[in-house]
Amino acid sequence: PGSTFKTVTLTGALESGIATLDKVYRDEGALTVDSRVIIEQNRPDPNRVSYTLEEGYGYSLNVVFAQVGLALGADDVWRYAERFGFGVEIPFDLPVTRGQVASSREFLDSAPALADTGFGQGELLATPLQMALVAAAIANDGAIMQPYLVQRIVTREGDVRRVTEPRV
Repeated sequence: PGSTFKTVTLTGALESGIATLDKVYRDEGALTVDSRVIIEQNRPDPNRVSYTLEEGYGYSLNVVFAQVGLALGADDVWRYAERFGFGVEIPFDLPVTRGQVASSREFLDSAPALADTGFGQGELLATPLQMALVAAAIANDGAIMQPYLVQRIVTREGDVRRVTEPRV
């Protein structure tokens, strides 16, 4: 899912209390995690090296979110992703492939893998529907609504055959 996954990481950081929107992170253009070098592609000002979490989200700073992912930790990254439906079957009118945080929970025990996952890379897999549900959850104060294609089926004569009721 790339940077759209930063919403999941941000939610985990804020809800767990490891960060606030005004917490400052250092972003000098690159971050080395073990032997993995994460190059920042999104810094708006190459002379600036400090960004709040809110700015990091707004500018989509990979180095900031790699640090947030590391601070959040493997268990919480996995847990918050599951809360947004990763690894869970999405009930839908058509078959939908499950998203995944990683091929296995152990993948996130590697610091570089955890850092990459924090900003939306690593072994993350998501469908557009999955990420639409993530965005909708934010818009709905945390409620993820069951998606559907058909709201109502009506005969030519105007008889209602089926109505889909919204469900959390």
